[in-house]
Amino acid sequence: MKFTPNSLFQLSIELQAASKFTEAEDALICAVWMEKKKIPELNYIGPFGEIKKDYHRGMTVKIPKGTYVSRPTHPKERNFVAGRTYSVTLHDVYTGYVNREKVIQPHLLWAGTGGYWCEADPNIIC
Repeated sequence: MKFTPNSLFQLSIELQAASKFTEAEDALICAVWMEKKKIPELNYIGPFGEIKKDYHRGMTVKIPKGTYVSRPTHPKERNFVAGRTYSVTLHDVYTGYVNREKVIQPHLLWAGTGGYWCEADPNIIC
């Protein structure tokens, strides 16, 4: 399922009707976040999307050329753009969440060159 700001607004209304107020607020925050960033649609947004169904530890995925990759443990080069397409084996899959009006996107984690951890947004990879 692809999420759009409108579908998240609708989801928020449905969750409020079902008395799931925290989830409804999260959906609303995600919708506003997408609109502010002018993102038309995403497969995964914050806590929404079945990322654990689509990705799992030990799975091999292709990282396309041009993907923005983060290396949070590297002392100098924390971020880079993949210069070529390559395959990686996932170490972990992190679901996204909403924390005090801030949307934290889900991300995939793998061991990169030199043993440094690498992360990427699954919306770019899929």
